[in-house]
Amino acid sequence: MQTMNYLRSWVLNFFIRVRTILQYHLWFDFAFMAGVYPGITSLCMMAREKVILPAFKRILYIMAWLQLLAWGGDIIENYYLLSWIQKPVMGNEFGLYHLIVATKWIIALGGVLLSTAFLLRRKKLENPLKTHFFI
Repeated sequence: MQTMNYLRSWVLNFFIRVRTILQYHLWFDFAFMAGVYPGITSLCMMAREKVILPAFKRILYIMAWLQLLAWGGDIIENYYLLSWIQKPVMGNEFGLYHLIVATKWIIALGGVLLSTAFLLRRKKLENPLKTHFFI
């Protein structure tokens, strides 16, 4: 019986420490966001300057502005997680939470991958419709 009480006490203490660490991590994540999403926006704008086709410029510009939506989604995600740590009752918002998290990741990773693809090219992309008959 004493061993069971000790084990129960140890597990409870362990979960309290894990919860505290998780809370610190989520609060630190708010500061981390302030660098990540503006960084992705900068990558999109740098790649935008490297392309010539207006359609690609527009796509990269929109992707840069969408990072604000992803940042907002990340803030909402952390808010949900912090509130669930304090009161572990999820209610009906679990589906909305997953939609927000999935949207955030799609926008953020889309911005990184799209901008990186254009930034890794060695030279400016030229307009393929332009002819070089007259020099």
